[in-house]
Amino acid sequence: MPRHKTYIREDVLEKAMYSFWKSGYKGTSLRALEKDMEINQFSIYDSFSNKKALFVEVLDMYKQHVNTKFLSNLVSPNSSVNDIECFLKEFAHAIQSGKIPNGCLMVNTSTEVDSEEKEIQLILKSYFDTMANLFFNALSNSQQKGIVSSNVDIRMATNYLLGIAQGVTVVAKLQSKKQIEDYIHFAMQKIT
Repeated sequence: MPRHKTYIREDVLEKAMYSFWKSGYKGTSLRALEKDMEINQFSIYDSFSNKKALFVEVLDMYKQHVNTKFLSNLVSPNSSVNDIECFLKEFAHAIQSGKIPNGCLMVNTSTEVDSEEKEIQLILKSYFDTMANLFFNALSNSQQKGIVSSNVDIRMATNYLLGIAQGVTVVAKLQSKKQIEDYIHFAMQKIT
C-alpha cells in the first residue's frame, strides 16, 4: 500500500533551498537535507528522484524568489538605470541585514559547479541571461530618455553591470554599508 505524503512540496523545497544556500550543492549531504527538510531519504528520492533533480527544482524556486523580491521593477517595460541601482542596493542590504546572509545562490553555485554539470550550467546561464536582458532594457530606456549618454555602448554596460551585480553578492558579505554604497555609486557613475 503506498504511503501518503505528509508534507507540502513547496515547503520542503524551500527548506532544501536554504540548506543548499547554506552549504552549497556539493557540501549539502542527503543527511543534511533529511534533517533540514524534515523528511526521510526515501521521501526525498520518491519526490525528487535524486539530489541533483532536487537542486534543479531549488534553483527554479530561487529564480522565482529573486524575481518576486528584487527584480520586479526591472521587469517593467519602462524600467530605467535607477531600477538597476535600486536592485543592487536592495540586494546588498538584504545580504548585510541577514535576510539573505549567504549571498546569491546562483553566484555561489556558479563558483562551485564544474562544467560537467551541464543541466545546472544551463540554469545558471539562463538566470544570468535573464538578468542581462533586464539590465539591457533598463539601460536602453535610460539612453532614449537621455539619462545614459548616447556614447555609452549599452551591450558593454550591460555586461559590466552584470559583473557588478555578481560582485555585490560577494563583497556585501564582508564590506561595510558605506563601502558597498561607494562600490555601487562608482559603478553607476561609469555608465551615466
